[in-house]
Amino acid sequence: ASHFKEFESYFFHNCVYETIYSDISQFEGIHTDDLLKKIDQSWSIIFVGDAWMSPYELTHSGGSIYYGHQNATPGIEWLKRLKQKCPKSVWLNPEPPRIWDSESIYLVRQVFPMYPFTLDGLSDAINDLQGLRKTH
Repeated sequence: ASHFKEFESYFFHNCVYETIYSDISQFEGIHTDDLLKKIDQSWSIIFVGDAWMSPYELTHSGGSIYYGHQNATPGIEWLKRLKQKCPKSVWLNPEPPRIWDSESIYLVRQVFPMYPFTLDGLSDAINDLQGLRKTH
């Protein structure tokens, strides 16, 4: 974190919706719209996660994994808003690339360049964020 002007970390389960959490227990958080107001294109976002979920969670209103949470905006739309606000963003995936054609991972890869969560993948992602490597 010392290499960044500012560093913040947030948590979500499967996908970003209306709230993004400041604690892993997902009790404390901020509205994602408030985060979008706070950040700009000078920020970079590094997502870490498997992106493996029901495609419904990405593509449908009310698709959240949590029973009773009726997200009005599909998860993929929140991801697109974050990417639009911070074009220099990447996704690190701990799952092997051989499964990255599964529907939900494929959908996330249409929004963010995805790299394996390995030392080489992290290096490639950082190069991408610095403009030293073309996204794929």
